[in-house]
Amino acid sequence: MAKVYLTALNTDVTVPELLETVELTKSTVYDYVDALQDAGLMTETGEKNGATAYTANEFTFTLEVDGAKIEVTSDIVAVLAHQDSAPEIQGFVDQYGIATLAAFIDLAYEQARGDVTTRMIAEQLQISRGSAFDMLEHTHRILEIEDEPETYHPDDLSDSERDELLDRSSQP
Repeated sequence: MAKVYLTALNTDVTVPELLETVELTKSTVYDYVDALQDAGLMTETGEKNGATAYTANEFTFTLEVDGAKIEVTSDIVAVLAHQDSAPEIQGFVDQYGIATLAAFIDLAYEQARGDVTTRMIAEQLQISRGSAFDMLEHTHRILEIEDEPETYHPDDLSDSERDELLDRSSQP
């Protein structure tokens, strides 16, 4: 259902167009469109190419998990919808939780602006650097976050990382 929602997000789309992008049966797509309409997340916008057109609308709701309030947005839904094609996402959620994923997505936007580094994200969220790197790759691709070059500060590198970079830069 998430893929149907995301495909129709902020655009007019028909069921035949949805069928071209999601791997579901026609009846399943219609069931999902009906369910999304019932939930108020999708509305009919008129007609397009002889078929009814729909659009999905942005949403935000607050969920409380283990005492932590999480603002669930369409960005979180988009990332979670790709768990089948990127098992690292499910592994991340299993290991660190949905609240950490929500915070991670916010930091991914900050990282793209150059405000934080991968290492800073890992330290702030208390996750491994490898997980941060993998999830940044997925979130940037899924959410179409334009990546700016990552900048490093001397404090971001360990002594061994700094030495390795210096060695590589001095080689012909």
